[in-house]
Amino acid sequence: MSSGMRTIPMHEHHVDDVVAIESATSATPWSASVFISEMNSPTHILLVAVIDSSLHPHAEKVVGFSGGQLIGNELHIHSLAVGTEFRRVGTGTNLIRNLIQAGSERDAISATLEVRVGNEAARTLYESLGFTTEGIRPKYYVDNGEDAAIMWLRSFEGLL
Repeated sequence: MSSGMRTIPMHEHHVDDVVAIESATSATPWSASVFISEMNSPTHILLVAVIDSSLHPHAEKVVGFSGGQLIGNELHIHSLAVGTEFRRVGTGTNLIRNLIQAGSERDAISATLEVRVGNEAARTLYESLGFTTEGIRPKYYVDNGEDAAIMWLRSFEGLL
């Protein structure tokens, strides 16, 4: 991971950067109001990867984010996005590890997610953390009807 990068809880002053990354990386981007609503939900965990920047408001620039919802003792990971210039340097892996850690601290014992079957980079990242594909959701993505792979991490042992 790039030096000087850290993962912290998402706050309202991060939302503009998060929405910019979301808009650049998602075919169906979430709005600022969705992120703000989730930040205020007791069942959601939202994290950002930031770097220090004297040229940026609050002296930190968001370079990626992740989010999930606690459902019983499961963490349902619903988002991961990293700015283009910060990919393949450990940013996504660090965000997911920290999200799982935060979920574990709130009694989650497993994690699940859906990912586009054609998104090899994301699937490879999740597999490197121990996730396995356990099913397919046909035509899950509304923008193009692509299937989603349902991936599970049944235990956090060895990851945390």
